[in-house]
Amino acid sequence: LPLRSMRYEYYQMARKYNIGFSEIYIDCTIETALKWNAERSLPIPSKTVVTMATTLEQPDPLKYHWERHSLHLTSDHWWDHGDQWTSLCDQVFQLCETSMEDPVPPLIM
Repeated sequence: LPLRSMRYEYYQMARKYNIGFSEIYIDCTIETALKWNAERSLPIPSKTVVTMATTLEQPDPLKYHWERHSLHLTSDHWWDHGDQWTSLCDQVFQLCETSMEDPVPPLIM
């Protein structure tokens, strides 16, 4: 979800059900996003890709504690390197495991 406020709604849902919350942010250039979109069988309008790329707010766990279980990936670094998929999968599984072991606590009123 592009805006932090939109993602926060999912964090609140995790709080409601006392489950873990995590985010995976894939950082890529607009050029890369447009290239990938053009290669899709059903591409979306280029204008939509550009709008999303310019409004997307990356997680900031230092400022927003609720984003502490975030993984920041740079697409240009790993996407074309098949040998790095194992490392990538390990990072994703570790993130999932960590967030499941640290569920969002309910608000104390």
